[in-house]
Order: sequence, then C-alpha cells, then structure tokens
Amino acid sequence: MGFDLERWRGEIVSFVRRLGYEREAEDIVQEAFLRVLCQSRPNHPRAWLYQVVMNLLRDGDRKRFRHDRYLA
Repeated sequence: MGFDLERWRGEIVSFVRRLGYEREAEDIVQEAFLRVLCQSRPNHPRAWLYQVVMNLLRDGDRKRFRHDRYLA
C-alpha cells in the first residue's frame, strides 16, 4: 500500500472514543485498518479511513439495535 495507516492510529482511536465507543475503540480501528488494507489505494486515504470507521460504527449500532429489539 502507498500510505502508512499507523500515522493515523492515535487520531482515529481518539475519534472513536469521543463518539462513545471507549472500550471498543482499538478493535474498531483494527477492523477499519484491515478493511482499508484489502482495498485499492484511495485518492484521500485519511478521509477514506474515517468513512470506513463510520460505516463500521453504523453497522455495529444496527446489529445491537436488532439484537436488543429481539431481547425485549
């Protein structure tokens, strides 16, 4: 890959924690990095990384909502 994801690790982890995912932050960022590594190089890697993280958070929230709804 043409860019270094590690240079954004701290920034992205902090962002995820500020969104209220304190305990899951490291796992979410790790999953985002894995997804980014499997894709072709984007024009704006930092913006793309944030988008991948936001998609992971949305997917996780949807799964939790469905799970909680069935438990109620």
